[in-house]
Formats: sequence, C-alpha cells, structure tokens
Amino acid sequence: MKILDLSRYKDRWWDWTAILLLFVVLSTTYTRLLATNWTETLDVTRSITTLGLITGLVLGFSRFSARWTFAFAIIYGTFVVPWRLGETLGDSIAWHERLLSLVGRLEVIIRHLLDQKPVPDNLLFILLMSIVMWAISAHAGYSLTRNANPWNITLPAGVVIVLIHSYDPISRRLWYLVTYFFFSLLIIARLVFIKNRKRWEQNHTYMPPYLGVDFVRIAVIATVILLLVTWTAPALANTIPAAQTAWQQIKQPWSDLRNTLDNAFASLKSSLGIIADYYGPSLGLGRGNRLSDTVVFYASASEEPPDGVRYYWRARVYDIYQNGWTTSLQTTRELDPDDFELNLPDMQDNSRTLYPFAFQLGVPLSTLMTPNQLVWISRPSKIEYAPNLDGSIDLASLRASPPLKAGETFQARVSFNTITVDKMRKAGTEYPEWVTQRYLQLPETISERTFQLANLIASEMATPYDKAAAVTSYLRTNIDYVETVPSLPVDRDLVDWFLFDLKEGFCNYYASAEVILLRSVGVPARLAVGYAQGEKIPDSDTWVIRQKDAHAWPEVYFPGIGWVEFEPTASQPVLARPLGFTPENSSISLDNFREDDPIADLELDQRERELREEDPGVATNRTQSIYLLILIALVFAFVLLLIPFIRRRQLYNKFPAMPIVLEKSLRRLGLQPPAFLQIWAIRAALSPLARAYSEINLALSRLGSQPKLTDTPAERATALTNALPPAANPTEILLREYQLGIYSQNNHRDIQSAKSAGSEIRQLSIKEAISRFLFRKQQPIDRPARYR
Repeated sequence: MKILDLSRYKDRWWDWTAILLLFVVLSTTYTRLLATNWTETLDVTRSITTLGLITGLVLGFSRFSARWTFAFAIIYGTFVVPWRLGETLGDSIAWHERLLSLVGRLEVIIRHLLDQKPVPDNLLFILLMSIVMWAISAHAGYSLTRNANPWNITLPAGVVIVLIHSYDPISRRLWYLVTYFFFSLLIIARLVFIKNRKRWEQNHTYMPPYLGVDFVRIAVIATVILLLVTWTAPALANTIPAAQTAWQQIKQPWSDLRNTLDNAFASLKSSLGIIADYYGPSLGLGRGNRLSDTVVFYASASEEPPDGVRYYWRARVYDIYQNGWTTSLQTTRELDPDDFELNLPDMQDNSRTLYPFAFQLGVPLSTLMTPNQLVWISRPSKIEYAPNLDGSIDLASLRASPPLKAGETFQARVSFNTITVDKMRKAGTEYPEWVTQRYLQLPETISERTFQLANLIASEMATPYDKAAAVTSYLRTNIDYVETVPSLPVDRDLVDWFLFDLKEGFCNYYASAEVILLRSVGVPARLAVGYAQGEKIPDSDTWVIRQKDAHAWPEVYFPGIGWVEFEPTASQPVLARPLGFTPENSSISLDNFREDDPIADLELDQRERELREEDPGVATNRTQSIYLLILIALVFAFVLLLIPFIRRRQLYNKFPAMPIVLEKSLRRLGLQPPAFLQIWAIRAALSPLARAYSEINLALSRLGSQPKLTDTPAERATALTNALPPAANPTEILLREYQLGIYSQNNHRDIQSAKSAGSEIRQLSIKEAISRFLFRKQQPIDRPARYR
C-alpha cells in the first residue's frame, strides 16, 4: 500500500487556528449582509461562502498551479451559484424550469439596464452578492493554504463589509465592522507568528514555551487600540475643517459610483418589485385607462387547439354584481405540482387530450393565467375557490406562491371543451344546483327597463345559446367602443346607465351588461377577467400578450359542456365557432337564423363551407343518389309548372324559397339531401342583402382564395379588389350597402344596388375563373397586410 508523501506539501500552510479565524471573518461579512434585510433569499450567501472557503482551502493545498486552481474555482462556482439560486425557487419545481426562469429573469434585467431603467428584480443583487462571496471566500482559503498572505486573506472581505455598511449606515450595526477588524487583525498576527516560528525553527532559534500566548496577548491589545483610534477618527476629523474637506474629496468618487448603481439595485427598495396584477377579489367597472404596449407575458403552445378555440387567458372570475363585481369564491388551499388535484366539475365534452403551454413573464405577476380548464401547473400555487355540493370545486383564481418575477417561466397543461353551436343548442337547461345558486343572482338595483330589454332581445330565442348569441349581437351592434368613459353617476345602476344613456364603453361594461341581461332571462353567466388572445409572433407558436390586451368577457354555463366564452366587446373580433352538425345529422333548423344577424351569417358561412368539403359518397350510395336525383327532378318540374301561377298571384313572399322547401321535404321523407341542395338552401335562407354580400365570398373561392371566418367584410372586399381589379366599383358599392344594413341603426340601405353589384361581381369572377382555367393563368390573391 502506497503511503501519501507529505513532504511534497512542505511549502503549503495549514493552521486550524487561522482557518477558524478566517471562518469567523467571512461569517461576519455575510451576516452583515443579511442584517440589512434588503431583500429576500439573501441567506443563500451563507452556504455559498462556506462552500467557497472549503474549495479555496483544498485548491490552495493541492499541487495544481495557480492557473489551474483559478480555472477549477470558476468551474465549481459556475455550478454552485446557480444550484443554490435555483434552490430558492422551491423544491417542487423541475430543475430545467428553474434554470430557464433564472435565465429569463436575467434577460429582463439586462434590458432594463440597457434602457437605463430601474431594475425591479432582486435577482441581479443576489447573483452579484453570491459571486462576490464565492470569490472572496475561495480566494481567502486559497491564499491561506498556498502562501499565508494575510492581506490577500482579509482585505477583500473588508472592502465588501465596508461597502455594505456605507449603504446601510445604522449605528448599532457598526459592531459587525468592529468584529471584522478585530478578527482580521488576529489573523494577521497569527500568520506573522506562524511564519516567524517556521523561520526560527529553520534557524534553530530558541523559542520560549509561552511565546505563542504572549504574541496573542500583544496582538489583542494592539487590535483594541487600533479599533479605538479608528472609532474616534471621524469625529476628530469633523472638528478640523481641512480634514473634513479632504474627507469629502475622498468620498466623492464613491458617491458617484453609488449614483451609477442606483438603477441596478433599485429592486432593493422592494424585495419583489411591483407585482403587476390588475385583478383582485373585487372589480369596479371604472372609467378606463390608456393601456400600454408593455409585454405582460409570452405563451407558447406546442400543439394546435381544437377548431374554433380562441385563447382567453383567464385570471379570475366573479359571481356577485353590486354595481361592481365581487366574488364569493374565497376558500383557499395550497397546491403542489407533484400533487396537483383540482377536482373540477367533470364535463363529458371535455377533450381528453392535454395541451401543453409554456409561459414566460415580462413583468412580475402573482396570478397565473391559463386558457380554459386547467389540469396541471408547474409552480406551487394557492387557489381561491368555493366547494360544490357534488364534491367538485368552483375555481376563482390561481396564484403563484411565492409570486413570480419578470423573466420567470412556468408550464401548464389544459383541456379544451369540444364546443360547437349544435352542442350548445342541445345542452338543455338542467343546471347543477351550485350553478343556479351562484350565477343567476341579481341585485335589487337592476332597473325595470333592463329586464324589459333582456326579454325583448331574447323572447323569441328557444335555447340559452340563441339567447346568448342574440345579446352578444345586440351589444356589438348598438354600443360603441371607447377606452374611457365620463365620470360615473351616483346612486345609479351602471349597467342601466351604460345600456340606455351612455351607449358606449369598454370591455368591463360590455361583459357586465351581457351577464346581467342573460341572468335576467334565466341563463347562468359570470364575469371573467384576464387578457385577450394577444398577437402571434410570425412563423412561431408563441403569442405576445401586452398590457393593452387586458380584457373582460362573459362566460355562459352549458350543462355537460361547462363555461363558454362569448365576445360582446365591439373592439374584439367576432367569436365564431364550428356549427357541429353534418349532412348525416342536422337538427339545426334554418328558421333559427335571423335576417341581418352577423353571427348568424358567420354560422351560415361556416356551414356552407363544411358542406362543400363533404365527400358526396359518404352520405349515400350510388343507388340512393339516383333515386334522389329522379325525385328532385320531378319536384323541380312541378315547381316550374307553378311559377306562372305564382307570378300572376304575386305569392313570392307567402311561401318559403324553393330550395328550402325541397330540403325540408326530403328530410321529412327520411332522405338525406345532397350537399349542393343544402348549400342552395343555406343561401336561400339568407336575407337579400346578406345573399348579395355572399357573392364576394363566392368570387374569392372561384379565384382560389377561400376567405377565413375571422376576415372582416372590408378585408374580404380588399382581397377581391386586389385579385379582380375590374370588380373594384361593384365591390365598393356592395360593401357600403352591407355595412349600412348590418351596422347602422338607420334603414338607408339600397337592396337593389347591392343585388346589382353582387350580380356584376358574379359575372366578372366567373369570366376570370374560366380565363384562368383555359389559359392556366396564375395570379396570386393578395390578402390584407395582417395575413401576410
């Protein structure tokens, strides 16, 4: 067995007394830092200092060169500092997310420094203090065992503790400085004695037995004298004008440096920075604010959501209206990512697919915002909720514990309801008891005319969905959007004021009005707040949500489906969802659609598209198709025979349109109408103005550009004008008449002009489509700028 050769380490210094004194000096330094209470999690420097001292002692005693020991110290520090900082975020958070959060917060800090803005995050200070404490402790340990240089050991820690005291000049904390100087001088005395003793031993000089004790006694006395002189020196300097002037000149560079560092360490004035949560347990309707472009958070979705889903980043919901909103959902409970169980009401139409999202904050936040139904989140959190009678919970909000800082990240998994118009119409009205108790209540301050308006809008609607769609359409059509409103009236219901007098407002008023109107006709609804979808970064799956996207919207409860968002705010795009019925199973009557209803037009537009995409061979076999064609031909011939009689008697307006009659007749016979007949019936069900406007959509389809459901009429008209310049004039006429008919309260539309313009667009587009087909003419369709 090979014995360790200690002779190789004769030039190293190892003295337990000096090591103990050095540990006291370094402990005094980080304890002085903790005593400031400048910010949270500063105690991380304690373990970093201890580990740094051990690392420095070992590296100093090793045989590695100074260059290699420096490299090893940096490598170890690169591991230790992030490790200890990551530990401050919580044990239940995955390590990759902790590191991403630290990097994200540093990015935000750097942007603030480059913009010369105060840094709201304390991470910069904690990181710098951790690096400094690692560096001085590792350097002190290395200097002690490698060359026993007393000044390299004590001076760096002295500079740090003096800087700390200059920023925190509390007189009772001066004892930390005194303690540091006392033990530093003892280290110096001890190392001087050790070096002299080693020299005396080499020279065979006689040393009295009590020399060490006498040396320590002298060192202590000298230290006390020096400390007394140091203590009284500033007071003596203040009595001498020349000394006072010299002292101010010495302090001036340090004052300049402190001013420079003010922005970097602005977070020390508040440990957490300003938490940018706008929604608390209560919400006043307010007068509105000018919102900024400040980025609140980024959201990345790695998978496409179900059709018809628009992201609403929900922060909180409210159930009690009293000229403002409060919530009865105030029970709280802590949740851990490793044991995350919300026990939300089980909805049969919830998608079993879990959709992952990744979030990065642009500002400090406490409330965690997620879309739709949350299944899991990666951060420890506190939920606010109310227990339901069936054992499930009614969730109000989810708050991070502790709050998250700008740049931090978190992960979430959510499920989406497979929402279609057909399912919402068929959902019925068998509401759970907890829904009717909380979400149908109305205060006594609701005016009689508010109830009358709700009944007027929804009286002819058969289902809760149709009532919600009617109220949504009414608000979008009759109320103007503004960002701010005048001073609020006193002793007056604000919803009544908004609906009948002001007739303009922002999302808080739109959403509140829809909730109250729906509750007035027995439809459970609640107010949700958070952020609208935001802006998608081109060629990515990331959305940017800014402060100006702060939003409020109504949510309506449907049995078996759950809470569904509606969008009455006129500044937001129309929220269109899949119809959900197919040629094989259509229970939606065309009679349910009202003329000149923008939402109904969107639904008919989508139904027509779905039918065009159907495979005719799926619904019927070849034999059935032949029988259908024969029957349709006979019916068509019979109708042709009736046309002269109808013209003579002027009975056009007394009978439904022929394609509608044909479609309904086939369904009564138990036969499935072919797709082309259903499309024909859909167009016949439209109002004359909407039917004329649909020529723009058909023309775009003929020219190879299927418009999106979210395209506005103006955007569709622009696309057609760019694709077919000769159609610019009739397109402009048709667009003007359509907008007058749909959005204007005055009935000044010219139906005949719209029909003529639609006919001209149809002729021009057919000619252009034929020309392109014959001559293989390739012409790209220009889309509006926001779709490029």
